[in-house]
Amino acid sequence: MLAHRADLRLVGNQSFVLEEQLMLTEIGLIAAVIILISVAYRTLAAVQRIWRLRSARKTLRGRSQDDPELNAAVEQIERVAPKISVSGLAMGALEAAAAGAILFSNLTPTSSPPPTSPLPPITIAPSPSPPPPDIIVPSRMFAGPHQYPPRQFKAYGILAFVTRPTEDNKDRFNMICDAYRETLPHYREVPAPPSDQMVTVWPIDGDSEADDINRIARDKVCARAVPRYGIVTAQEAIEAAKRNSAVLSGRGPFLLAWAPGSDKGKPDALVLVSNLSNVAISADAELLFVRWREEIQEDKSLWNNGWDPDRLKVKVRIWADRYGQDILTYFKKS
Repeated sequence: MLAHRADLRLVGNQSFVLEEQLMLTEIGLIAAVIILISVAYRTLAAVQRIWRLRSARKTLRGRSQDDPELNAAVEQIERVAPKISVSGLAMGALEAAAAGAILFSNLTPTSSPPPTSPLPPITIAPSPSPPPPDIIVPSRMFAGPHQYPPRQFKAYGILAFVTRPTEDNKDRFNMICDAYRETLPHYREVPAPPSDQMVTVWPIDGDSEADDINRIARDKVCARAVPRYGIVTAQEAIEAAKRNSAVLSGRGPFLLAWAPGSDKGKPDALVLVSNLSNVAISADAELLFVRWREEIQEDKSLWNNGWDPDRLKVKVRIWADRYGQDILTYFKKS
C-alpha cells in the first residue's frame, strides 16, 4: 500500500511538471505571434516610407533643375532614404528571427522531462513470522511384536481384534482395514516427526513383515496386513486394558489408547476405549475412524498431560448422543 502511494505521488509530480511545460509553451507561442504581427507592421511601414520617399524624390528631381535649394533637398533625400529603408528592414528581420527562435524552442519536443527531486525511499518493515503451530499430527503404522509400543511417538493407540481373521470374518477385517488405511495418513507421509504424531497401530505378527508393509503401496497394504494380523500383540493390549477395569464386550475390534503411552500396563492407568463391535458397513467404519482422528488424536487437550477426565466426560457424552452408548468409554481402576 505504501509503495502504491509513492507511485501516485511520483505520477502527480510528473503531471504537475507537464502542465507547467504546456503553460510556458502557450505563453511563448502567444509572444511569438505578437512579435510576428509587430514585424509585419514594421515591415509594411518601412515599405510605405521607401515608396513615399521615392515618389517625393521623382517629383522634386523634376523641379530641382532650376532651383539650387530643391536640388540640395533631393540629394539629402537620396542619402537618407537607403538608410531608412535598410534600418527598417533590418529591424524587421531581427524581430522575425527572435520570433522564429521562440517558436522553434516551444515547438521542438524535449528529449526528457526536467529532473524532479527524488522521493525519499519508503521502507516497509517485514511482518514478524508467526510462531510454529503447536499441533499433533494423527497417523497410522504397522508394527511387529518388538515394535509395539512405538515409544518414538508422542502418543499411541492400537486397533485390537479379539481373533485372527477367519473365513467368517475376513471380509469384515478387510472392510475395517480399508477404512483404517484411507482415513489415517501413514506416519511417513505426514510433514512432522514421530515426536509430533499420535499414531494408531495395526499390529503385525512379525517385525520384518511390518517393515515391508510400511513400505509398499497403500492400495496393497490390507492384502498383506489382514492375514498377518498380530493377534498376540492385540491380546496383550486387551489384557492390559482389562487390568485397568476396562469392560470389553462384543466382537470388537477396540481402539485402545493410553496417555501418556508409558502408562500402559500400570495398574492405576486410565484407558480410553472405542468399541467398533456394531460397525457392519464401510461407511460406519470410515466415519468412526474420521471421528477418532479429528476428535481424539488431534485434540491434544484431552491427553497431552495425561488424560483429562473432565474433558473425557464431555467427549464420551457427545459420542453417546451421536453414535449410541458404549461407543466411547474410559476406564480406570479405583
